[in-house]
Amino acid sequence: MALHYYLDESGSSGDLVKSGNRFDFGQQQICTLACVGVGDEDALGREIDRLKARYRIQAPELKSSSTRDKPELVAALAGYLGTNHWPLMVEVVDKRFMIAANMTNTLIAPPRRPG
Repeated sequence: MALHYYLDESGSSGDLVKSGNRFDFGQQQICTLACVGVGDEDALGREIDRLKARYRIQAPELKSSSTRDKPELVAALAGYLGTNHWPLMVEVVDKRFMIAANMTNTLIAPPRRPG
């Protein structure tokens, strides 16, 4: 079965220029990136609709802001993905660490060509 992959991010609203003196990034200090491989898009759509109805979510999209206080919904969705053996990748990045790592990798210890 062929998988279709869906990728989305949260907490990366171009806020580096708005970091402020404390580098708090507008209270979004962490960025997340998630990708899921879906084998049956219609079945996933039905499951999301079922979960939205069960947990009374009115929004057209299932956003993190609407699931923040509903860990059972998130667990049910993750369980559904696991039951179907669909791959899921989640990366969580602290923005200050990312800046420090990028500065180190590009300015202090840039990549070198062999030879």
